[in-house]
Amino acid sequence: MEIYEPEAEIIRMIFDLYVNGENGEDIGEWKLAERLTKIGIPTFFDIHPESGGLGKQSAYGIWNAATIGHILKNETYCGVWYYRQTT
Repeated sequence: MEIYEPEAEIIRMIFDLYVNGENGEDIGEWKLAERLTKIGIPTFFDIHPESGGLGKQSAYGIWNAATIGHILKNETYCGVWYYRQTT
């Protein structure tokens, strides 16, 4: 696996906001999605439209709380990867 820096920067931002909050307030998955959408951060399928199967269902830069939850719960984003394991 190789780190793709433009996407890694977005992932770091998500984890930083989730852990440290914003303006002294805790920030959950819904607020994180709202924040990323508000500032126009592109999603994975905005960056890689060819990867989408059915394709993205919403406009450019629109984040979903479920996507944020998946990122926060996926150990791969923290550097842990299991060979031949699917989840």
